[in-house]
Amino acid sequence: MKTITFEQLAEKLNGKLWVKGDLKRIYLDEGYNTKKMSTKTYVYVDKNGDYKVSCNIDCPSQSYQWIESQEEKVVEEVTTRIENIISQLNLELIDYKINEEEGTADVLVKENSDAEPKWYEEMKFYSKFGDYAEKVFGGKLQEELNIVYAKNKEKALAEAKSKEADKPVESNEQKSKVYELGNGKKVRHARFGLGEIIEETEDNVKVLFQTEGEKSLLKKFAPLTYINE
Repeated sequence: MKTITFEQLAEKLNGKLWVKGDLKRIYLDEGYNTKKMSTKTYVYVDKNGDYKVSCNIDCPSQSYQWIESQEEKVVEEVTTRIENIISQLNLELIDYKINEEEGTADVLVKENSDAEPKWYEEMKFYSKFGDYAEKVFGGKLQEELNIVYAKNKEKALAEAKSKEADKPVESNEQKSKVYELGNGKKVRHARFGLGEIIEETEDNVKVLFQTEGEKSLLKKFAPLTYINE
């Protein structure tokens, strides 16, 4: 079983490594950081040698319950990222196939040296192992997906704008909420980049990404970060 050093983890998390004697921390730019609110998030090693996450939000204007819930959310998200990074260390990527119509890929993997190869749909791959490594299959998979994205981009943008122009805004009582372009929630996806939510239900979200066009995602698995403006 492959392991990862604290220094390697800091690089994978894009964090700032802090060392003082035997103490080590990885400080991360996570959570809320505004004029009225600050978040301190870092990774450390506990007495058992396990990686743990600490988050502290300072915001006098919010209730203790809200602050606690947001701290727990940040801890959970970072912990999942660490688990995904470690899982990818033991992952053997064997093959892939691209669905051009959907602009997604399926990946054939071995979870470890003793496992049987198994196909994973893109979002299920995300939920179990995190985002694709930067140079999966020597970058070939990403190159082919970029070609597909470019091919579908203009069509997706045109269709999204047309739908927003023709489709009436649904009432609050209805399950699906549609936003006018420019009024939706701004988000960042680990792979698709910046985007704007144009429709969402309890379980699903439809996002119009700036560079990748329209994508329908499962909220449970979608690696989305909401951006406060």
